[in-house]
Amino acid sequence: MIRWLLALGAALLALAATYFFGPSLRNPRWRLITPGSIAAVFLLLLVSLGSKAYIHYFGTYNLTYGSLGAVIVLLLFFYLSGVSVLSGGVLNAVLESSAKTSISEAE
Repeated sequence: MIRWLLALGAALLALAATYFFGPSLRNPRWRLITPGSIAAVFLLLLVSLGSKAYIHYFGTYNLTYGSLGAVIVLLLFFYLSGVSVLSGGVLNAVLESSAKTSISEAE
């Protein structure tokens, strides 16, 4: 159980650093847990489990493509992982821009 909690904490820390240093905001605020990082970790977990299930049940890519099939599956995993991380960043940006809009409308 401790191993999973440490892995979750490391993933949240890595995504928080990515979302903090990635965009060029004027006054960024450090937050360890954001809705985007939680969504990204959840999507990364789904991508990992989905890739594992795909390789286990539909693992005939090696017969079709030879040794190049493993590279194709790995590149697909990298692509889906990147989409997961970018989706979390977009979620953070949308929530932050809507919060700024609602604050400026209230004033």
